[in-house]
Amino acid sequence: MLFGPSMLGNKNILGQTLFPVKGAVVLETVASFGLMFFFFIWCVKMDVATLMKTEKLAITVGISVFAFTLVIPTGLAILLRKYATMDSSLAQALPFMALSQTLTVFISIAVLLKDLKVLNTDMGRLTMSAAMFADIAGFTLTVIIFAVLQNQSGSFLTLAGLLLSVVALFLAVIFVMRPAILWTVKYSGGGSVNESCVVCIFLLVLLSAFISELIGQHFIMGPIILGLAVPEGPPIGTALMSKLETICMGFLYPIYLAVNGLQTDIFKIDLQSLWIVGLILMVAFVVKIGAVMLPGYFYNLPMKQCCVIGLLLNGRGIAELTMYNMWIGSKVCIYVCAYEIETSEFNF
Repeated sequence: MLFGPSMLGNKNILGQTLFPVKGAVVLETVASFGLMFFFFIWCVKMDVATLMKTEKLAITVGISVFAFTLVIPTGLAILLRKYATMDSSLAQALPFMALSQTLTVFISIAVLLKDLKVLNTDMGRLTMSAAMFADIAGFTLTVIIFAVLQNQSGSFLTLAGLLLSVVALFLAVIFVMRPAILWTVKYSGGGSVNESCVVCIFLLVLLSAFISELIGQHFIMGPIILGLAVPEGPPIGTALMSKLETICMGFLYPIYLAVNGLQTDIFKIDLQSLWIVGLILMVAFVVKIGAVMLPGYFYNLPMKQCCVIGLLLNGRGIAELTMYNMWIGSKVCIYVCAYEIETSEFNF
């Protein structure tokens, strides 16, 4: 942000000298690859089987969080569009801003819990399980929205084809790519993971991202599904951690954040629009905490713990930043005056 249009890059001459257009394209390409492998490596870390074998409380909390944050902020956005004065671009983007609060992306929650060193506690496991179940519903909603936006013809058959292609990708990852990875490891020498296996897995990550783009979805969807399908722990998960974690977390991930900082222009924030978007965010923030407290009361969970879980589920990070960039790129949200004012897992 220091070198972007918000500060030093505000003058065109300085900005073009520091970051010319030719170099910006290369930087954004590297950032996209970094984002792809970042999501993949974090999904590999997730033990999906353990998270899914959870108690009813986590399922109830996840469903409650999704339902309440879907209905109340979206309803408020509709009322504001009708009664509040705003420009047409904000009126178009406001429902999507409200819908974005429905998402509780488990990757962002996992990063936040790890930074707070509570990922392996009882509260951390409950929070992750609830986020996983809420994210299943949110992920389905995102896929449907993106398929509708890609359906330029408005035909129901075309929409059905786009949705079926997502299901086909999911099945291909589970029944083709995952067995291929396991077979490669099995026949590569005593169950160990050599360089050839790692290269093959890298190629499958790129292939899944490419297929995601072909079927009209964002390129990170394929690596996310593939990462969740790859077994966590030794030998595959451990080998991938040693190969990817340092370069992803220490080099490629910061590049993606830097690219977003370079594109941030605080002078485009309109104060009239800021309070409207801020109101939506604050209401969604409070609603999500209340959505945890409601089932927690019936399951005799302490209200203090419910409040903490609600705060954790309000965590925002790289996944939400990616989602807003995706929506802006697909011209869903032409106007976004603030990404998030809630808890963030990264600092510029």
